[in-house]
Amino acid sequence: MAISLEQARIDVWRQVLVENAKVVVLETEGYPVRVTPKRRLRHVDS
Repeated sequence: MAISLEQARIDVWRQVLVENAKVVVLETEGYPVRVTPKRRLRHVDS
């Protein structure tokens, strides 16, 4: 069963901001997280 958009947003938020993960995992796919140099924003690459 595919993950809903709402659940995907919650999972990304939790992994990136709460757990400070370097890779976001949704179902079986991993997506790297990078931090922008100037403002230290987190960006998930797809």
